[in-house]
Order: sequence, then structure tokens, then C-alpha cells
Amino acid sequence: IPRELNMTGTLRFANPEKQEKFLARFRPYLDSLAAENRCEIELRVKNGAPAIYNDPELTGQLIRNVENHFWLAAEMNTEFRTPGGDDFSYYLNHVPGSMVRVGVRTERTTASLHEGTFDIPAESLKNGMAFFVCQLIHLSVGN
Repeated sequence: IPRELNMTGTLRFANPEKQEKFLARFRPYLDSLAAENRCEIELRVKNGAPAIYNDPELTGQLIRNVENHFWLAAEMNTEFRTPGGDDFSYYLNHVPGSMVRVGVRTERTTASLHEGTFDIPAESLKNGMAFFVCQLIHLSVGN
């Protein structure tokens, strides 16, 4: 019978309150498990980057600006979750913002986003620039 067992894992929460609730229930469970098995269980939690939180009011305004300027129906996908963008999440803890994806992958894309050989399609670059210029104009005049 082994004298020691080390386990590691990853817990990701989109909401810090849900993490707190989970840990508040999980720690007593581990204590009970340790007592039943006459062992010690040490739980160490290392918090990583916060979840990205898109400001709903600003995000709604960005969508309205796209619809009014480009006459396109835009949609906000609130169900999409990704661990990517963790650096941006730190900014969003201090100022209202919205992470936007403009689509830079094609069926021919083989390099990952962070490889030096990754090439942004010209159409994506054009659409991304048009989006951000549109937002700068609208938001700078207050609408």
C-alpha cells in the first residue's frame, strides 16, 4: 500500500463566486474522506488568471454600432467559453471592456495563433480594422 499519493488537476470557473461555493463544499468533503480513511488530505489551490467578463452594456453598444454601421445582424455569444485571452482578463477587472473575435482562421490554416508562421488572412484584417475604427468613431462621440 503506497504511503503517499499526489494528485494534480485543474479547476476552471467563469465566475469567482462559483469557485468559492465549490471550494466551500469540497473542503468538508475532503475532510470527511480523510477521516474515514485515517489519512491526511492537503488541498492547495493556486488561482490563475481571472475569467473574462465582457461588460454587457458596452458589448450591447458594440453590437448596435456594427448593426447600424454595416447593416449586419450581429450576435453576442454568451455561451462561448475559452481559457484564451487570460492576459486581457486582467484589464477587464479594472475597466469595462469586451473581448471580440474577428475570425482569423481558415480551412487552410495550419499554424497556431502563437506561431511565427501564422498568417492573418487579409479579409480578416480588413474586417477587424473596420470594426475597431467603427467603434472608435461611435464611442468617441458618445453613441
